[in-house]
Amino acid sequence: MARVKGTYIAKVIIDFDYEEGRSDLLPFEKLDKAMRSGELNTVVENVLKDEFEVENAVTVTVQKQIASVHRL
Repeated sequence: MARVKGTYIAKVIIDFDYEEGRSDLLPFEKLDKAMRSGELNTVVENVLKDEFEVENAVTVTVQKQIASVHRL
């Protein structure tokens, strides 16, 4: 049986703009920490891995390029 091998490279941009105090979204301090620590990378990787639903067949790697969050 033939093997399937490939690479898909994409740029993912997550923009956000919301009022602080929403219970369904991270407060500024937690969002800032998640972005700087790489925790957000892990969240994005896990979402993509879950879509494939096949263990050991897909490797997903997120490489943070820019992380910027500001309180206005």
